[in-house]
Amino acid sequence: MSDAIRILLVDDEEDFRVLVGELLTAIHGDSYLLDWVGSYDAALAVLEADQHSVWLVDYQLGEHDGLELMREARARGCKTPMILLTGHGAREVDVAAMKLGASDYLPKDRLDGRTLERTIRYALERARTQETLQASEARFRSAFYGATTGMALTSMDGRFLQVNRSLCEMLGYTVAELLGKTLQAIMPADDLPATRELQEALVRGAPPAQLERRFLHKQGVVVLTQWDVSLSRDRQGTPLCFFSQIHDLTLRKRTEEALRHSEAQLHQAQKMEAIGRLAGGVAHDFNNVLTVISGYATMLARKLEGNTTLRREAEEIQDAIERAAALTRQLLTLSRKQPFNPRVLNLNSVIGGIEKMLRRLIGEDIELRIELDPAVGRVRADAGQIEQGVINLAINARDAMPSGGKLTIKTALVTQEKAGPMRDGDLPPGQYTAIIVSDTGVGMTAEVKSHLFEPFFTTKARDKGTGLGLATCYGIVKQSGGYIHVDAEPNRGATFKIYLPVASDAVEEAAQPTESAIVRSGKETVLIVEDDDSVREYAARLLRDAGYTPLEARNGVEALRLFETPSGRGIDVVVSDVIMPQMGGKELAEHVQRLRPNTRILFTSGYTGDMLDNSGVSQSGAAFLPKPFSAAQLTQKIREVLTNGSARKP
Repeated sequence: MSDAIRILLVDDEEDFRVLVGELLTAIHGDSYLLDWVGSYDAALAVLEADQHSVWLVDYQLGEHDGLELMREARARGCKTPMILLTGHGAREVDVAAMKLGASDYLPKDRLDGRTLERTIRYALERARTQETLQASEARFRSAFYGATTGMALTSMDGRFLQVNRSLCEMLGYTVAELLGKTLQAIMPADDLPATRELQEALVRGAPPAQLERRFLHKQGVVVLTQWDVSLSRDRQGTPLCFFSQIHDLTLRKRTEEALRHSEAQLHQAQKMEAIGRLAGGVAHDFNNVLTVISGYATMLARKLEGNTTLRREAEEIQDAIERAAALTRQLLTLSRKQPFNPRVLNLNSVIGGIEKMLRRLIGEDIELRIELDPAVGRVRADAGQIEQGVINLAINARDAMPSGGKLTIKTALVTQEKAGPMRDGDLPPGQYTAIIVSDTGVGMTAEVKSHLFEPFFTTKARDKGTGLGLATCYGIVKQSGGYIHVDAEPNRGATFKIYLPVASDAVEEAAQPTESAIVRSGKETVLIVEDDDSVREYAARLLRDAGYTPLEARNGVEALRLFETPSGRGIDVVVSDVIMPQMGGKELAEHVQRLRPNTRILFTSGYTGDMLDNSGVSQSGAAFLPKPFSAAQLTQKIREVLTNGSARKP
């Protein structure tokens, strides 16, 4: 009996109650339980219990009728299926009952058991179907309106029927504003033909589509989306509406663009690293060659003291070697392999020294004007890096003047009375030496200016620029304790102003040993360890002429063998190249210190920067002589090492 269908009969005639009970018993006696109330008020009284599966409601209920009861029950939230019982079969009553949500109606004068059971079963089935449908609709509404993805139902002509909040937020509209528009109204005109073609294909039976589509935000900007669209049909297959899911691809596209940007940065970094390694290798080999040329030119000049003409020619060779060595240093600086070496500089001398190089770099179609204020103050900075910074600005200016123009480089002494705005903070009051680089090029927008010093940012074609020139310049200025400011507008050129604090110390000229230093005789034994034959032979000859006893080895392994020979027992100092095959200078020095703790070590190398860092020599504090070195520099450095006990350890 627990599975029995419980029925409430609302009828004011007890005889009819008996009839209904007999009909139900005759069909399935144990399948139904019949409860009976005889009035409108009594029916409302049992409404709260909600214990019945179906109601049978008589139309005639004294002062009230069944329609009133059904209306009131529905108003109170009753969802129980109701069947109206009519005695006169008025069509308008039946229609009114169905409008109130009645499951069916039955004429009382023609009631039989089978009809009654079928009607009850149908009402229950319809109620279950309706409940399932309502639950499904509730789930759809919850998914539709609560989704973080934009969703829309559009009519066959593209008009919005329903939209969710996510779509409104994505496109900047309210629900009311979107419901008044068509899908085509918020798409760029270029996308409309393909959109209509897709909708027509769906009507013809094409499967749901997924593609990228542009939509127009209310503010006019384009929103790139992934548009998933399908067509809904009724049971007969007639198209009803389009269902769209619209995913905002802005974040994904930004992420993809950032990834592409990172890959481009990595590619540029790898390319610059390769260029740097190539530059370091070229500089190393070139420095070896310059060492030999410089050494023999010095020897030649000394032997020609009585011949003024030939001696002057030998000195010209030495001057050319100095210029070549300067070019090598600039090559290393441009490839970021030159270490930071600040000293007090005369800025005018630094800029004047690269004027010829600048003219070659910018080309003949650009007029170069150098205006150096003789009153400029001294600055503490790395000369090579200042050269690099000015060169980078000049190259940037050249590229901004593809049809020619004028490039002006000035220096000036500036007194800042109060703090002034710079790119990265206020310029503090004080005295500054300014480098001002101006061009008559294409200028730049405010957007470009905001990214100007970011690494790898460039407005040039992919194969025309690395985006590192101005970023490197910015780093040089900051490392030198300075500030940089840019004035630029589209089509009005650009002016870069670099402010470097004035140094109070005297200018520190790079130490240049006099040639008289090489006449100082030495009697010690010097082991020269060098894999380049020309450099090794030149150094041995030079030291022999200076009174030393030179021994030669091509690498660390050969050098250690010499220590085991009778002549090797008297070695006072080892002059060793850093990078060599089989055994390098650092490893050799460690062996020597264990074998002969009192033996001095002097390293030489044509490499600088990270190559020396990787070898461990630059961190050791050992004595070091960079190539190319002159005869005076070598003999003076050897004498310094021999007389300085702190230079023993590598």
